[in-house]
Order: sequence, then structure tokens, then C-alpha cells
Amino acid sequence: MLQAHQSHHAQQADENQQTGSSIEMVSGSDESTKGRIINYRMITDMEHDIDDFFMKTKCLEQVPQSRKIGTSDFDITLPIRVDEDYLQEKKKALLNMLLSFLVYRPDVGYFWNMSYIAGTILHYCEEAEAFICFANFVHQSFFIQLFFGHVLDVELRVQIFDSYFKEILPDLFTHFEALEIETSLFFADWILTIFVKNVDFKIACRIMDNLILDGEIFLVKTGLAILSYFQTKFLKQCHFQIKDQLNDMRGCIDEHKLFAIIEDQMLIKEDEFNKEIKKQKWGSQKGKILTLVMQMEEEVF
Repeated sequence: MLQAHQSHHAQQADENQQTGSSIEMVSGSDESTKGRIINYRMITDMEHDIDDFFMKTKCLEQVPQSRKIGTSDFDITLPIRVDEDYLQEKKKALLNMLLSFLVYRPDVGYFWNMSYIAGTILHYCEEAEAFICFANFVHQSFFIQLFFGHVLDVELRVQIFDSYFKEILPDLFTHFEALEIETSLFFADWILTIFVKNVDFKIACRIMDNLILDGEIFLVKTGLAILSYFQTKFLKQCHFQIKDQLNDMRGCIDEHKLFAIIEDQMLIKEDEFNKEIKKQKWGSQKGKILTLVMQMEEEVF
């Protein structure tokens, strides 16, 4: 897809590594996006995130197989040895996807941990098809706003999550408040990577499937279900123990139990959720308008 570009980047990266100078100029579609650059630092950040994705998810090291035991079928995961050449090939394909997105949307640029979403899609598709799926997927308003780095959009979703957290799990919410564990410390990371960074890869893929079907509300339900899953344990733990667990839950969650909690206990109505988002957005927009009016009045007087 971008093999010629990548070859060019690799050649100039050696020349510019020490200086950190630009590798290639990317022209945008309007004046606001012209002059954006892909520099060595950006490439390095991408490669670091790509390494992190393959190391944490271990998506290439497992193959699902079905095994019949008695009268029941069980899905099991068998570890396999990953060929180094194949691993490097997949890393290169993922880097190609991210560079392609930068050229396609230079106004958005590269967002930290974007590789987790792109890498998950690449796991199921060939490179060209994966790029198309990734571009379509992240162009939902939810992701694009977050990729643009709109802090208010992140804060809005944290506030909505907190309101449901307090209502559905009041004891744990109070415990988190007492320990000064802010929802933004973990929930923002969860939604920006669709939990791929934090739970077993198989579970994260199932969450992504449901996100596509049900929309953003499923991320909130999943986050609340995870807190419910660990509630008994968390109520006995301190700040750092809880924080470490929320950052890395791989190997600690039973998939069937988690999704049973989502289905049976997280009964959030979609229309109410959408109304809440619109209400919060309007409130934040009203606040920005009032701030601008006050600034204009100060300038006049």
C-alpha cells in the first residue's frame, strides 16, 4: 500500500535520526492541514506502539481450535511458535496502514495507541482490505472527535460513565472516590483502544464486534460490567492494586461470565443514553459560547 513511501522513510530515517528533522511533507486538503509533516519521531512512536500491540495481545501466538469433551464443545487456545519473518511482515503491514491513514487524513494525524485498533482489524484482513475497514471504522464521529484530541469529548464520556457507575455500582463508586481513583485514569484508555490493550485479545475482538452492532453504548456497558466483575475483589484492595488490575486484566476475566453480566445486569436504555450524550454536548457547547461572549465583552470595555 505504502511500500514505496515506507522504503523512502526508512532510507531518510537513518539520515535524520540524530536531528529529528522531517522525513516527508504531507499536503493537506486545505490551508489548515498544509505543512503537516511525518517526522522521525512520529515513525518511532508508531513502531513503539506496534511492538507494544503484538507483545501485549500475543495475537499471532495463538490459534483457536474446537475440542469435543464428552457431550460439550469447548473453544480452546493453543500457543504456537511465531515465525520471526512473519512477525516482521505483520509489523510492516501495520506500519503501512498507519502511514496510509496519515496521508489520507493529515488533519487527524497519528493518535497515541491507534495501532491497537488498526492491528486488531489487520489480524482478520489482508493489508489493503484492513486499511479500508480501519478508515471506515474510525470515521464514526465518536472516534474522529477523540483522535482530534478534543478533551471535552473525552471528559463528556467520562462524566456519562460516572453517572451510570454511581447509579449501578454505588458501593464501588464510593470506594473509588475514597481512594481517589478517577474514572479518567482508566476509562479513556479503555475506549480509545476498545479494551484491546487491557483484556485478552479474544475478548477484545468480541467487544469490537458488539461495538459495531450496538454502537458506543456497548463500551459503557462493558466498562461497567468489568467493574462489576471485580467489585468484590476491588472493595478489599488499595489504590495501586486496583489501578494495576484495571490496566492489565489479561488472563483474569472469564469471557462467558463477563458477557453474561453485560447482558443481564447492564440494562442501559439506548434512547436514554443518546439523550444524555446530546444533553452533555449541548451543555459543553453552551459553556464555550458563554466564555467567548464574556471575552468579547471584556475586549470591548
